[in-house]
Amino acid sequence: VENTVVTRLLEGGEITARFLRGGSSREFAKFEAEVRNDKKELTRLQKFAGAGLMLSDVTSDFLRKYEAHRRGIGNAQNTLNTTFRFMRRIMRQAYAEKLILINPFDHYKVPKPEETSPIFLEEPEKQKLIKLLDKPIDAGLYNTLCYFLLACYTGFRHSDWSKFDPDTMIVRDVVRLRAKKNRTWVMLPIGTTLSDVIARIKIIGPPVSLDKCNGHLKVLQLMAGL
Repeated sequence: VENTVVTRLLEGGEITARFLRGGSSREFAKFEAEVRNDKKELTRLQKFAGAGLMLSDVTSDFLRKYEAHRRGIGNAQNTLNTTFRFMRRIMRQAYAEKLILINPFDHYKVPKPEETSPIFLEEPEKQKLIKLLDKPIDAGLYNTLCYFLLACYTGFRHSDWSKFDPDTMIVRDVVRLRAKKNRTWVMLPIGTTLSDVIARIKIIGPPVSLDKCNGHLKVLQLMAGL
């Protein structure tokens, strides 16, 4: 600590209460953008802590409160694991660059992941969703319905939806896209149902955000009787 204070003085830096607590004047969001740039996780964090969160504000006590908050709104164990591994990476890098004097993850355990079995829609269930295409529904719900059906019949993730361009990604009745998550090619022949969905997507514009999409899907699930 003495060495850190002396170095701070030699560099002309100010010795503040925040600095002595092991803090940094760097904003979490700005540093996160340099290290990871995960807008989804950052948005969730800012909803809890506000936009002015500093690196030094992320203590082990803060992490425990944030975990309790996320559990309180119903986050699954694997979602919690993803969130806190994301934060651990940011704080480890901040500690390595001496932006913080203490890594809060030294005194906090990341929630462990759980093994889960994937749940798939069966064809009769997809048909119930397809029937909603011609019913009068809200524009946001209709947007999500079209893109979700695109995912059902192509395997595209939400992160790929906004990149889907029918004019450039369909060659001889085959849709092809390099997935954002793992950079592998997805190539599938276009059948009658997928052709209809793609025609609708050409009209509706880009997809909504993942959070809005998840909310829409819960409504669509009820409307389809799933």
